[in-house]
Amino acid sequence: MSQAPVFSQTILGSSTIISADANTLLLLLSFLSPNDPVPLDLLSRGATPRKRWTAYGEIEEFSAEKSGLSPELSSLLSDDSRICDAIAELKRRSVVTESEQMYTADEEVASQLRASLSVESRTFWKYQALIATYRAFPWKYLESLTPNTPLFLTRLTHTFRTLSNNFLTLTPPTITDLAQTLLEASRFLNIHWKHFAIY
Repeated sequence: MSQAPVFSQTILGSSTIISADANTLLLLLSFLSPNDPVPLDLLSRGATPRKRWTAYGEIEEFSAEKSGLSPELSSLLSDDSRICDAIAELKRRSVVTESEQMYTADEEVASQLRASLSVESRTFWKYQALIATYRAFPWKYLESLTPNTPLFLTRLTHTFRTLSNNFLTLTPPTITDLAQTLLEASRFLNIHWKHFAIY
């Protein structure tokens, strides 16, 4: 994982310093769907192993790192204690709001943070947001649905579109996993979203 840039003091204030975990989480939230709350379980599910069918009809676990999620981000999102501490810190700074375990980054702060990054860093975080989001979806017959599963669709659509079909840096197994997950996710919405998932 590229070194996460230090959060600009001109955004939070000259005397404000935030932890590395809070900085990383704020970066991720800034690249998830703007203005739409992000369920806590999307973050945790996106970083933990997911069950997948193999070519031989067997079940295997597909790790977040194998999908392309950075080890540092995977470690943070899969650790309940660390992520809760980071969220609490961001809430104290008034840059993240919470409602029923749904979290939204301040729109102005998120916009300024994205603008402060290099093109390379923005692309990196777009991929990280996509990987964390698509991996949160449960596959039929392998994993149980969660109450928030349908809410993942908005974030998946947004993160997918921000890459403008530029998926060249994803590994072939990850591209296959993403394509299959898009088809899995299409069972949660109408024909318009199914058309988006296919094309």
